[in-house]
Amino acid sequence: MKRLVLLMLTVCLMCPAVTSCSKGTAPYYVRSPYNEEGTQIGKYDSLKEAKEKADEKKEYGYAVFDSKGEFIYAPGKTLVSAKILWEAKIIADHIRDNGYSYGHCKINPALTAGKEDCEKLVSCDRLVGWALYNSGFTEGQPTAHGLMADLIPFMVDKGFKKIENPAKLLPGDVVYVGYEGEPEPYGHVFLYAGEGPDGLYYRYDGGSDARIRSTQPSLEPLSYEPNRIFICAYRAPDVD
Repeated sequence: MKRLVLLMLTVCLMCPAVTSCSKGTAPYYVRSPYNEEGTQIGKYDSLKEAKEKADEKKEYGYAVFDSKGEFIYAPGKTLVSAKILWEAKIIADHIRDNGYSYGHCKINPALTAGKEDCEKLVSCDRLVGWALYNSGFTEGQPTAHGLMADLIPFMVDKGFKKIENPAKLLPGDVVYVGYEGEPEPYGHVFLYAGEGPDGLYYRYDGGSDARIRSTQPSLEPLSYEPNRIFICAYRAPDVD
C-alpha cells in the first residue's frame, strides 16, 4: 500500500500541472467557441501550450477543446464568454463593412440585421445586446429603445454574475462605466476583451462613429476619469 501511495505521489510531482495531466484528452485544438474545424489556429499535445495560444488570442473568443470535442478552457473561463466575444467580433466587422452609424435604433439590431428595413444604427448598448442575442440570450431580452440599464435585470435573470472589482475582469465581461454619485450612473457599456499593452484594454464598443468605423476590438483605457469611472461588470454563467 505504501509503495502504491509513493508511486502516485511521484506521478503527481512529475506532472507540471495537475489539470494538464488529467483534464481532457490530447490532442488539444484551439478553435472558435463553437468548435468549428475551419477556425482552428492550433493543435497541441500539451494542454499548457494550447491554453497559452488561446490566451494570445483572448480578445477574439478562441477556446480549447480536446480530442473528444469537450470544452476545456477559455481565457474568460466560461464557454459563453468566449461565444460573446466571437459574436462581438463578427458584429463589429459587420457594422463597419456595412456602413452603420452611431444612433439609437428603434429595436435591437440583432432582429433586423440584413433586412431591408434595417436602420443601420447601433449604439453601445445595442452592440452589447446584439452580441448577447447572437450568443443565445434571446428570450426576454429588452427590445425597446434604451437597453442601457434594462440589460442589467435581464442579465441577472440569466445568471450573470456581478463583478465589482475592475482588477478581476475577464474577457467577455459586460462593463458599465458612468458618473459617480449620479441617480443614473450608467453612462456607457461595452464588452471587455482583455488586458492589452501599456495599461490599455481591448474592448468591443459601439459608442461612437469612430469606434463603429474602426477595426475592433479597440484598445482604450478602461474608463476616462474623472468623467467616467468603472461602475460594475457582469459575467456570463458557465452554461451550454
